[in-house]
Formats: sequence, C-alpha cells, structure tokens
Amino acid sequence: MHNIAIASHCIECGACVDVCPARVFTKADGVRASRPGGCILCGHCVAVCPVEAVEHGGFDGQEFPPMPAGAGPDVDTLTGFLRSRRSVREFRQKDVPREVLEKLLDIARYAPTASNAQDVRFIVITDRQKMRALSQRITRWLPVLRRLAGIPGALAWASKSWGRKRLEGYLASLDGFEEIIRAGGDPIFYDAPALILTHAHKKNAFGIENSAYATYHIALAAHSMGLGTCMVGFLTTASRYDPGVRRLAGIPKGHRMATALVVGYPVHRYRRLVPRKPARVSWDGDRAADSANL
Repeated sequence: MHNIAIASHCIECGACVDVCPARVFTKADGVRASRPGGCILCGHCVAVCPVEAVEHGGFDGQEFPPMPAGAGPDVDTLTGFLRSRRSVREFRQKDVPREVLEKLLDIARYAPTASNAQDVRFIVITDRQKMRALSQRITRWLPVLRRLAGIPGALAWASKSWGRKRLEGYLASLDGFEEIIRAGGDPIFYDAPALILTHAHKKNAFGIENSAYATYHIALAAHSMGLGTCMVGFLTTASRYDPGVRRLAGIPKGHRMATALVVGYPVHRYRRLVPRKPARVSWDGDRAADSANL
C-alpha cells in the first residue's frame, strides 16, 4: 500500500477525486485518500492537481515535469503526420545505433496499458544471422503451403481462419517470395537492420493490446526520427504454431509473441499521401447504417 497524503494547502477542487480510475480519493469530509490500497500508480492525481497538494509515496524521487505549452500539434498537422507514415520494406544497409533504439523503447514505455500494468516486454534483435535464421525457419514452409493449396478443399478449410481473399493474396505472393530467396534476399524482414519484438504472458488478458499500443508508439516515434518500420505478421503468426520460432526469437516459456516490428533507414522517400476507404461505422448499434457502409 502506498502512502498518499493531501497537503494542507489543498483547495478541495476535487480534480483528483474525479480522475482517479481506482477511486482512491473521496471528498465527503475534505479531500483525502480513503482507499490507497487500490492505487494503480497511474499518476493522474499528481498530474491534475493545480496546487501540487497530492503527496504520493509511490512516486518518491520521480519527477512530474510541467506539461509543455502547446503539448500537442493541431489536428490537421497531426493528421498529416499520421497519414505520412508508411510501412517500409526497403532498407538501406545501415545499422540503427543502439542509442536510437533505446530512445524508441523509452518512448514506448509511455504507451497506455490496461490498469497501468506497464507489463510490455521487449526483445531487440540486431544480429543479422539470427534474423536470417528466423526468416529461413518461416520460409521453409513455403513449399508446404504451395502443396496444401493444391489439395481439394484445403483452401476452403484454411479460409475459415484466414479469410479467403487474404489467403489467396498470400498464395499469390509465393512466387515473389521464392524469387527474393533465390536472389539472396529476405522476404520476411526485408534485410532490415533491427527487429523489435514484444511478448506477454499467455494468461495476461490484455497483453496483446498493451503490446500493440507500445509498438505503434515506436512506429510513430521512428517515423518522426527519419526511420522506417513495418509490422511482420508472418513472424507473429508463425510463432503461434512453431515452437522453434519462439525459441529462436527468445520468447520465454509461458509467454506468447505479441508484435514484431522491423526498423531501419528507408531507401525511398514517399512524396504523396495515400487515400483510404471510408470508415465503416455503426452509430448506436444501427445495423442498417453499418450495412450501408460495407
């Protein structure tokens, strides 16, 4: 249990009472921390107090710097930045310095996690031989997939899990994958210099979601630093079925791989924003409106 006190100069605005997700604070007889045992160390109370009256023992020695003036870009600037991020699959043969990767990981820890668990775990792989071994472990299944695709009924069966359109797209890519392999390339990690994995315990109900938020923090931060990234679904999918992939990647026993992101310096610079389909929205559960968007 954390020692949480309210200083005498508290103005009893009740902001800490309102924002605390664990309902630690009450205001009935003056603001006080009535249920400190429920605190999840989110920091809302300290961050919101206008007079610095919340004294929280759980953050001893940790700073709460002032919120920067104009902490966020305007919505048009933000939208332009988000739209300018591309999935990069062509990387320069230039290593990403360790201090740059550490900066990305430091930014990732500020991503939201359920109940402020801060439970995302990272594995960084910069050993190109290990990345190549992982890639080869995955691509060795390509001939098997090609043979399975020729079995009557196999495509229909697999489509139940993958979706027929997506599965047909993957199968259509097999020739291209094999061509890249014959040329000495890597169709899984695209010869990127770094691979960042996240993992969580199998019993962690929100491990995948928490990891995804952290990974996208990395992707956006990398974009702002002139780096390119790409999610590698082939690796995360292979890790579900092949224990050898998990071993090579260093996933601890009892954990599952959540995300995989390659990072590097892009070869090409994109010059235009790309259109996207309209959002599919159901307002207040109106199925008819949703159907109209399909």
